[in-house]
Amino acid sequence: LLIHLTQATKKDLDEVAQTEVPVVVCPRSNFVTGVGMAPIAEMLEAGIRVAAGTDNVMLNSVNMFAEMEFMSKVFSIEDRQVFKICTLNGSFVMGPDSTGSIEKGNKANLMVLNGSSNNLAGIKDPISGITKRARPDDILAVLHS
Repeated sequence: LLIHLTQATKKDLDEVAQTEVPVVVCPRSNFVTGVGMAPIAEMLEAGIRVAAGTDNVMLNSVNMFAEMEFMSKVFSIEDRQVFKICTLNGSFVMGPDSTGSIEKGNKANLMVLNGSSNNLAGIKDPISGITKRARPDDILAVLHS
């Protein structure tokens, strides 16, 4: 597992992709600290599994919704990909005992959001709506199996 890669070159990304090492990026933290921004679109293009973290709690809230919104608005990445980076890919990098995709045999951690909240009411595309507008106060329940 590699973290940040804010100064990664194309050669670096090619090597990471060849070794199939996942990368965790922390865009809001990197923005605040001024250390540079990870080339997320280029990482994805190289075939790297990218996950997101919130990094330094002294600088930012531990809020993946804020991370999704920031990535969606600052980087040229589709909302579906941002959602995957912040959910499924994050689970993958946590290891084999972590939950993963929703399918038979996997553990499940499910979050139920309030689609009628001020943030989510009227959204047409659930993935884009969650990625750009959801907040922690929209969470109605978290279910663990």
